[in-house]
Amino acid sequence: MKKCILLLFSIACYAMISCNQEVNSVYSCDKIVNEWAKSNLEEIQTMSRTDWNLLDEEKKRAAYRVFSFQQRICLWEEKFNEIRNMNWSEEELKHIEKAYSFLMSHLSFLSDKELSDEESDELHRFCYLWIKEGMEKIGWTEEIPLSIIATCNSLQNKEGEIIIRTPLPFVDEPSETPNCNCHANNLFFHMCGANSSCDDTDCDGASNGCGFFWTESCNGRCY
Repeated sequence: MKKCILLLFSIACYAMISCNQEVNSVYSCDKIVNEWAKSNLEEIQTMSRTDWNLLDEEKKRAAYRVFSFQQRICLWEEKFNEIRNMNWSEEELKHIEKAYSFLMSHLSFLSDKELSDEESDELHRFCYLWIKEGMEKIGWTEEIPLSIIATCNSLQNKEGEIIIRTPLPFVDEPSETPNCNCHANNLFFHMCGANSSCDDTDCDGASNGCGFFWTESCNGRCY
């Protein structure tokens, strides 16, 4: 926690990048979840990672959009601290530090500002090569690197399983437009789990909360 506080102090100059969430008050296209977020702004803005981990998955995304720029940084900083405390080999830890270093040197990606084409290309290039190296040189399955950089959730184990409060919402034939819950434009990754895919379908999207480091738009649906 002390490390996180020092980190936030050193990067305070980035704070102005973050949008005013109280003005842009749509945190979820799910009316119930959005009302929950709007009714609990003060509580959400003081949430710790422990508090956030106790939310169900749809509320986690909404809370993340309420979070300040500093809270988002802390959320990822503390996730990597959790990961470091797992029993990895020296080679694995060095590889994990590469992902951490990339994120810490691109903190502006965590703001509400949409990534430019150049930033998106840089993000995808790094993540693709990082995942590929982990799989080819270390012997990781695809799930392991994705559990590290494609979700804020805590790892359940080193096999790539994550801790979730509720299953990700799947729908076969929705009667009304559901929330988007994945990034459909990423050819390499979608984080929908085994035997499923992220389809570019009719759903209510959001500008962040999906994709690598949750910096990308939610514009698809897991099926």
